[in-house]
Amino acid sequence: MYPNDLNDAGWNVLQGLLLLEAPIGRPRKWLLREILDGIFSVLRGGIDCWAMPHDLPPWQTIDHYHLNSAPSQQHSEKRTRSEQRASVARPD
Repeated sequence: MYPNDLNDAGWNVLQGLLLLEAPIGRPRKWLLREILDGIFSVLRGGIDCWAMPHDLPPWQTIDHYHLNSAPSQQHSEKRTRSEQRASVARPD
């Protein structure tokens, strides 16, 4: 257990909000709680993703889940829409 890991109360709150098993495809190799612990280690602990402790999922897995999370996707979608608006010529 690391200082940035989810405690049981926090996990109980998040567990109800997350899809623990994917409805299609193969089962996850890593528990979602371990993946979230890795993401929180990067975000709160300020460590590089590739410097993850070895008892957490591989850094590539953490990086994949972090980059494909909803807030990250929303940020890139907002950036894309802003870029599209900026590229459209505005009539004077």
